[in-house]
Amino acid sequence: MKKLYLLTALVLYCINTTGQDLVITFSAKGASGLVETVKATNLVTEETITFPGHEALILSSASGIDMDSGRASECSLFPNPVDKKAILTIFSETPGEIRISVYNIIGEKLYESLGDYDKGRHNFELSIGKAGLFLVAVESPGGTSAIKTISTAGSAGQVKVEYAGLAGFTAEERQKKQASGNILGFSPGDMVQFRCTGGEYTTIITDSPEGSKNYEVEFLVCTDPGQRTYAVAKIGDQMWMAENLAWLPEVGAPGSGSETAAHYYVYGYEGTIVSEAKSESGYGTYGALYN
Repeated sequence: MKKLYLLTALVLYCINTTGQDLVITFSAKGASGLVETVKATNLVTEETITFPGHEALILSSASGIDMDSGRASECSLFPNPVDKKAILTIFSETPGEIRISVYNIIGEKLYESLGDYDKGRHNFELSIGKAGLFLVAVESPGGTSAIKTISTAGSAGQVKVEYAGLAGFTAEERQKKQASGNILGFSPGDMVQFRCTGGEYTTIITDSPEGSKNYEVEFLVCTDPGQRTYAVAKIGDQMWMAENLAWLPEVGAPGSGSETAAHYYVYGYEGTIVSEAKSESGYGTYGALYN
C-alpha cells in the first residue's frame, strides 16, 4: 500500500492528448451563399491558418506537435476512462530509457515495459482488458509521472503496453505536411475559432469539435446607418454582434449632451471633430459610446 500512496502522489493529469484527425468542412446560408475564406485559430495554442472556404480543414493531433520543442507536458492518456484500449503519449527531451508500469488499486504491478527510445514524443498502445481503477506510472529521462485511469472493459483480459510509433513530426516534417494541406494542430478539448467570410459578411463560430463535421455558416446582414458591415458570432442558437457598434455621425466630449436626445462620444476624446475622434485609439478599441 505504501508504494501505491507514493505513486498516487505523483499523479499528473496532462493537458496534451492524442486522438485521430478530424475533417472540418463549411457551407453557407443567408446573406451569402458562399464561404470564401476561413481563418481558423486554436485558442489554446494560438496557432492560426487561413484557407479557402470550399476546402476542408484537418484538425490534427500530430501536426501541432513539434518534436524539437520542449513542451512541459510529459505524458497523456486518451481516451480516459479507457474502453479496453487507449493511447499513452510520452515526451522525452533526451534519448534514454522509458519504463511504463501499470498498477491496480491495491498497488499490485500488473505489467511493466522497459526500452530505449530517442528524443521525441512517442505513442504506446495501452490495453486494459478488465474493469477497475488503475495507475499508469512513467519513468523517463524527463522525470517520473503517473496517470490515474478507470477501465470500463467488462471482461477479465490482459493488461499490456505496446509501442505504437512516434506521435509527432520534426519541425521540417511539420512544415512539409502543412504545405501540402490545411492542417491545424489540435488536441481533444481545444477550443477553435472559425472566422468565416462571404463577400462583405463575416460570421464567427467558436467550438470544440469532438468529431469530423460540417459547419453551416449563417451570414447575416448587420449594418449601421452608415452602411458599415459588422461581423457576427453564433453563440448557441443566438447570433450576436462580434464587433462594437461604431456609428458616429457627430461627437462631443464625455459628460456633455442631453439625457434625452441622442449624443455620441469616443473614449478619451474631448473634441467635436468626427474625423479626429475616429483616429483615436479609444474608437478603434470601443467603437462609439452612446448616452
